[in-house]
Amino acid sequence: MPIFLGKLVIPLGLSPLPVYDELFIAIGLILIISSGFYILKMKTGNKPLILLGASWFIGFIIPAMFIKLPISKVYFDYLEHRAYLPAIGFFITLGVLLNEKIKGKRINILQKTIIPVILIFAALSYNYSGDFTDGVAFFSTLIKSSPGNAFAFSRRGCVYLSRKNYVLALDNFDHSIKVNPIYSDPYYNKGVLYNSLNDPIQAEHFYSIALYYDTLYPEVNNLKELVYTNLSSEKWNLKKYDESKTILKIAISKYPDNSELHYNLGLAYYYSEKFDSAFIEYTKAIEMEKNMFSYYNYKGITEYHLKDFAGALNDFNRALDLNPDFHDSWGSRGMTKIELNDNEGAIIDLTKAINFDPGIGAAYYFRGVAFSKLNRINEARGDRKKATELGYKCARELLIKDQINNFNVLNFYKTAP
Repeated sequence: MPIFLGKLVIPLGLSPLPVYDELFIAIGLILIISSGFYILKMKTGNKPLILLGASWFIGFIIPAMFIKLPISKVYFDYLEHRAYLPAIGFFITLGVLLNEKIKGKRINILQKTIIPVILIFAALSYNYSGDFTDGVAFFSTLIKSSPGNAFAFSRRGCVYLSRKNYVLALDNFDHSIKVNPIYSDPYYNKGVLYNSLNDPIQAEHFYSIALYYDTLYPEVNNLKELVYTNLSSEKWNLKKYDESKTILKIAISKYPDNSELHYNLGLAYYYSEKFDSAFIEYTKAIEMEKNMFSYYNYKGITEYHLKDFAGALNDFNRALDLNPDFHDSWGSRGMTKIELNDNEGAIIDLTKAINFDPGIGAAYYFRGVAFSKLNRINEARGDRKKATELGYKCARELLIKDQINNFNVLNFYKTAP
């Protein structure tokens, strides 16, 4: 209450996420006491209106004083925009008091009061608007007004991370942890940072800490299913498929309608070659979110492994309808068409995949298979050779076999009578 009153009169030290400030508490208390004495000593004036204004101000502040959001321990102590409605009562009272002054001394209110106040407040507003120019300026303002704001440090670190300034990002995340060690957000963001640096071991470590604090202190933290999703991804990146499945099953028990959790569980089953279980999870993910091309793509790949080539073809078609530029589905659909004896169609799809990414050895290999089935031997050998150059193992084995066969044929002609 005193802070709001103090900032209505002296709008300095404003912040989008403020914390309690002893200075403005003192200013507000002085204003309350001095104005109270002044009103009591007034011999004339519209005291009912003054009482209305004071009651309005107090009446709209008091209910909120009994509510404290748990997240305020990390983010803020109060919000300045909550003063807007109570401020109406303040200005009713102020209007009555100014009116008494004007009538008694015949002051030119426009010249002496309104214009100077407008000019001063305009200058203050213009200066304050600079705090919103970009993310760094915004969160730096929060940190300046509240050096203990763990949220502001973590969010400023995210801005630096988006700019690939990893040193400053890491420094801000560490400051956030130092300010509030049980706040899960900076740990999670450090996981994102190390994931960006292709360091899955460190990423897994910090995602695990984020999950620990997010679970232990849910009243302060709210990462929820997001941390489960990213941690499970790092687990299967490190080939810890069983751990990934365990984490995801716990997450799904808490958030059963999250399609991404089912999708990640499908990936964990897929990489551990449990294709039946992977198929079930991808199907559940698609039931919840019907417009994610990656869900259809992996469901199609799983069906390919289960020898359901017609089903795989349908899912790759759907994936490409949703995202025609997704080269994985072009390549996978080409492989599937080979199994369905549509070798011409397979060559078209695999060529499309190669055009998107000429570095895919598998695409050359399978296009070579399609060329072979159409008896286009030279093109098939060219693709096998290219696949070998790109490090595709199956192509290298076939190329060696071709060389052995050619060597045997030459020896046959040399020794033939």
